[in-house]
Amino acid sequence: PATYVRILRACPAVVGVKEVVSTHVPRFQAAVAAAGLTPRGHMYFSGSDADFIEQFTEHGFSHITSVAGQVFPTEMGQVVEALRRGDTAAARETYATIAPGIALLAQDGAMLQSIKHVLNARGAPAGCCCLPLQPLTDAQRARL
Repeated sequence: PATYVRILRACPAVVGVKEVVSTHVPRFQAAVAAAGLTPRGHMYFSGSDADFIEQFTEHGFSHITSVAGQVFPTEMGQVVEALRRGDTAAARETYATIAPGIALLAQDGAMLQSIKHVLNARGAPAGCCCLPLQPLTDAQRARL
């Protein structure tokens, strides 16, 4: 948080931070407020699709950099919009419809490769992963 405050003071164009650990955002918020920078309007981005609903409702996150949103853009957009409306139940319901697909993408630690495979299969030119990431196996491609 102290480094973030120093960055905010030195770089007026910075208005947010991406964090994965839920308990850190309240620390960031407190440091920003203590530095008198609150009126600037800060965004706290989650990097976790699976934890975003809880992070938004309980820990002060305001936005997401969604990996799963590349494959499920409509649904992840609906999750975010439901949360902004205060409809946590709708957000959870929508997320539940894509959770099995997200789990499948992440199987074997090959989420990036899986996303690229799905996007390429849909006709979006996502290319391939560079080494050291390995291509998906035939079995992984079949599951997707």
